[in-house]
Amino acid sequence: MTLEDEMGSIKEYRIVGPDELDHNPNYISIDSPVAGLYSKSKKGMRWLFALPVERKPTLLMLLSTDK
Repeated sequence: MTLEDEMGSIKEYRIVGPDELDHNPNYISIDSPVAGLYSKSKKGMRWLFALPVERKPTLLMLLSTDK
């Protein structure tokens, strides 16, 4: 999936099972909150998240899906 934050930064992520994470920063666990929202989302949807790194709410927009 491709996500864009409120600053316009675009990042690609891949949702994987817990045994596939392998500490890759572009992998997201299927058990994560982002993966849960992704499964119910469509392109262009926006989510508000408090990301652990920044400790502040961040708006994320889903740009593309592999569904």
